Amino acid sequence: TLRHVLESCGDDLEEAIHSLQALKIAAGQCEERLLAAKTAVDVGQATNPGFPNGTTADVQTAAEGRGDAKDKQAAHAAKGRNEVERSANDWVEIVVGEMSKSVDLDDARKRAANLLEKFEQDVLQASGVERERVRQLLEENTILKRAVTIQNQRIAEAAEKDREINHLRQALSQCQEQLHKAEMNQYALAMHLRQATGEGTLDHTRFPDVY
Repeated sequence: TLRHVLESCGDDLEEAIHSLQALKIAAGQCEERLLAAKTAVDVGQATNPGFPNGTTADVQTAAEGRGDAKDKQAAHAAKGRNEVERSANDWVEIVVGEMSKSVDLDDARKRAANLLEKFEQDVLQASGVERERVRQLLEENTILKRAVTIQNQRIAEAAEKDREINHLRQALSQCQEQLHKAEMNQYALAMHLRQATGEGTLDHTRFPDVY
């Protein structure tokens, strides 16, 4: 808070301004790290083939409400950094201007207190915007985690089905082989039966090449 900043700076106005400005810069850096983390997740998703259609639809539904949220947030973050750098110089000029207008030490203290209150409001407003961005990023991160979980489940189910299909193919191949052997044995027995009953002779009958 303003009181804590003033106490920690020993009522040094310039140092207090730099301290509050550092808090604002730190908030911007926090947003940059979160954006970098989300970008890494997006890249991992884009390079992972076989992403389930249902999961993709969930992620797309979440993204449609925000449009190009990632690009907008990155642009806003860059704009915020420029505003922070620009406002630092602006605040110095404002402080110098206000101090030059003071008529005595008490007047200077009042002007400094008013300036710090305005500066604190500016920092708190910026922090509120950053918190909202962090909330949105965390929400998107939760959706992506859920999508990855669903994807892994579907991949596991597909692998299990592939194993079942391979097992059935092997069983079918064995059955076909056994059926072929049974047909050959049946044909050989039929030929032996005809010879035993005298229904044909070797002169008039040419047996097929069984073996």
